[in-house]
Amino acid sequence: LRDVLEEEDNELLDLVEAPFAATVLALNAAQVWDYLTTYSSSANKLPVDALSDLGDILDQATQRLRSALSQSDGFDSIEYREACGLYKYFLSQATDLGKKVWTRFDTFGMTNGIILLVLSIILFIPS
Repeated sequence: LRDVLEEEDNELLDLVEAPFAATVLALNAAQVWDYLTTYSSSANKLPVDALSDLGDILDQATQRLRSALSQSDGFDSIEYREACGLYKYFLSQATDLGKKVWTRFDTFGMTNGIILLVLSIILFIPS
């Protein structure tokens, strides 16, 4: 569609897309935040400092989006784009936190599991 439109129309399209993109990213970030906080409080504590940093980023993005929504003279595409950037940054940091927390190898537990497996196989073999 962008290829067909004139340059002026592309600028108009950017203005129309920015609020929708910011809204979608805000909803996605809210879902991720809800999951992380619920997981941290019920299943496994996530690092407090990392969760706090994520909360700060989310607050900044939300403030930027609210500022863009409160524009009385229409809307400022730059405000929406800044909100989008902050939401994307939040989501990338949340992804990094998830990778750090959920991809750790528990060598002690894995070693104990292998030893238990080998012992059970030895005991199971009839003499």
